[in-house]
Amino acid sequence: QKQIISALPLLKSPSPKALLVRKDPNALRFIAVLLFLSGIMISGPDWRVRLWEGFLPVVPKFSLADNKAINLWIKPPEYTGAAQIHLTGAGAPKEGLRIPQGSEIKARVYSPLGKFIAPSFKNGDQTLPMKYMGEGLYSFEGVIRRGPNLAVTQSIIPRARWDFLFVNDTPPQISITKPEKKEDEAEPEIKESVPPEETKEEIPPKAYDVMTSQSLRFYQTVRDDYGVENLEIKVELDPVVEEFPIGENYADARLIMSPPETDFKITPVYDLTWHTWAGLPVIITFTAKDHPGQKTALEPINITLPERSFENPVAKSLIAVRKQLAWTKDYDFTPLSNELASLLKATDFIKNNPVVYLAIKTASARLLQSETLNEKDKLETAKAVIDLLWDTAVALDDGALELALRDLKDAQKALEEALQNPDTPEEEIARLMEDLQQKIQNYFAALQQDMKKRMAEGEEFPMITPDQFGQMIDPDSLQKFLEELQSELQAGDKQKAQEMLSQLQRMMDMMDPSTNAPMPQDMQTMAEGVNELQELIEKQENLLVQTQKQADTQAIMDSLNPRPSETLQPDLEILRKFGFENFPPPPEPEQFLKEDSEDLEVNTQKNKAEQEALRYVLGQLMMDTAEHVKDIPESMGKAEQEMRGAEKTLGENDPRGAVPHQEKAIEYLKQAQDDLSQQLQKRMQQMVGIGLSGGMKYDPLGRPFGGRGKKDGPQGEDEVKIPDEAQKKRVEEILRLLRDRSGEFQRPQEELEYYRRLLRQF
Repeated sequence: QKQIISALPLLKSPSPKALLVRKDPNALRFIAVLLFLSGIMISGPDWRVRLWEGFLPVVPKFSLADNKAINLWIKPPEYTGAAQIHLTGAGAPKEGLRIPQGSEIKARVYSPLGKFIAPSFKNGDQTLPMKYMGEGLYSFEGVIRRGPNLAVTQSIIPRARWDFLFVNDTPPQISITKPEKKEDEAEPEIKESVPPEETKEEIPPKAYDVMTSQSLRFYQTVRDDYGVENLEIKVELDPVVEEFPIGENYADARLIMSPPETDFKITPVYDLTWHTWAGLPVIITFTAKDHPGQKTALEPINITLPERSFENPVAKSLIAVRKQLAWTKDYDFTPLSNELASLLKATDFIKNNPVVYLAIKTASARLLQSETLNEKDKLETAKAVIDLLWDTAVALDDGALELALRDLKDAQKALEEALQNPDTPEEEIARLMEDLQQKIQNYFAALQQDMKKRMAEGEEFPMITPDQFGQMIDPDSLQKFLEELQSELQAGDKQKAQEMLSQLQRMMDMMDPSTNAPMPQDMQTMAEGVNELQELIEKQENLLVQTQKQADTQAIMDSLNPRPSETLQPDLEILRKFGFENFPPPPEPEQFLKEDSEDLEVNTQKNKAEQEALRYVLGQLMMDTAEHVKDIPESMGKAEQEMRGAEKTLGENDPRGAVPHQEKAIEYLKQAQDDLSQQLQKRMQQMVGIGLSGGMKYDPLGRPFGGRGKKDGPQGEDEVKIPDEAQKKRVEEILRLLRDRSGEFQRPQEELEYYRRLLRQF
């Protein structure tokens, strides 16, 4: 052993001999290497897993399932609009895996090894256990976090891995809308003596406009990778104000739902004239919020809140009392209560409105009764009376239009908030949707009354710009819009419903009272046509009077200037028989006309020119009406033809021939005016009669429109039935029975209250 150990250092390794070359003279060994490399290239990004599984001494059961024992469902957030991703086995999409932030994942993995070696789910550096569901099935649900890959491992064996790109949700952007350069605006001429940079003057963007009703319209542009969800506004009192009236910061959020990756221009309108801080400097901050809740604030806007002016004397007095109440620090409301009570005597300015009368009386009584309350309750009373006085003043000055629009916005806001709350029951959403439809109907009813009032008073309707007209929606389209919104709510697609509510919000900005409730273009054209036809009728009637006078003059001239064959010629033979020899000769016809009718001259050229001018005005009116009204009255064309006939006869100095044409023209003009008035009335009824149940159109009292036969009925039949005598008698018997039982005091109090409620209702 010692000899062997001592000889070991003398051992030398044999030199390598090319034994493989002798065994493989055709170099077929390189085919194996080529196949191995080709297999790695073909296996794609999963070559590691496949190579590892190829070296396993035991073939697992899940591999026999064609690698389909692993299923992944990746659901991106709903607001992204991305489709759900389904991965089977270890394969990944060829175009790569892009997973938006906030995506949810659901994994299902089958393992034949049971609970002994449970699989786990790996998201980046974080390894999470999977839940056993029985029969060798494991599951995992969660939110995907940032990381280079997703993987399913079992013990130390990787079963699948997916590399992905985590797409971050960037915060939204908000800015003041920059003014657009007009296409026809010429480029400024640059002189050589002036540097180019000094000639380029950028117009600063306009942050807001003060509208005619003192509402504020802001001009903003928002942008987000998946769209801006909400626009939030916050109004705070400027710190420079040391003394201020009762009031609190104002905050509001409205749906925007802008399209992704798009500069979305918005013009939100806010009426803050109701705030007690109106007339004081405030700071307004706008914040854009995207769907995940990320916010970006716009640079604060310093502004003095505009105050609204009132025309009605009582409304002015109510606002003055309201301002004094807001500034009262000692809570002595007795003088203000007496001042309100004195306004009740101005019944003419109250317009004999019982609601306004009771509102003023209630406000006065509440202020008087608050003297016995503590300061906290007095403050709450003051706030309530301040709101009541504002609503009363607005109702006196503007009628019900502005209040109806405010109720409409409140209903739309309530539905918005309900859709954003995932816990809102379906019954509540249905109720809010029905309330929104009712408020829209009430608004159009108030709008119709306002239009009628302004037409009766001869007020001019404001013109609508093309941009405003493009954003407005006619009642028929609005009805379809509401039906689609209701169907989306019934289908459970709240995302789509929120987008539609955002469109409705932008539409309501265009219905702001600051625009004085402008009518659609076709209605404006009809209203203007009615007024212009009235002027034409009056001028044509005046021209007819002048033409009639000329016709009478021409008749007198014809009577004084008979034809030669009809001139009286005395019988000279008979005169001689009676002894008349010397008598003057009969006068000549020309001499007779010259002596007796030298002042009766007829010249209709001036009337012809005036008739031609009236015909031109009518033709222009017809062309303007045809641009916006689908069916212009046929009588307008007939009136134009009669005017043309009158013009021709007046040119021939024939006033008697022109009179019938002018009379017919007046008749056709009046008929055209009636036709346009009827079209305008039907259009107004369409604006009020927004069908709220299956296309039925109702008036503000809930009664269906039409009902005058199958042609005019809303659904092809008469929906309003007049009760016969038997039905009237039955109703009278029921009312008499209710009155009798409501006066039987021995009955239970609950039963008496029930009868009294029925009497109040019917």
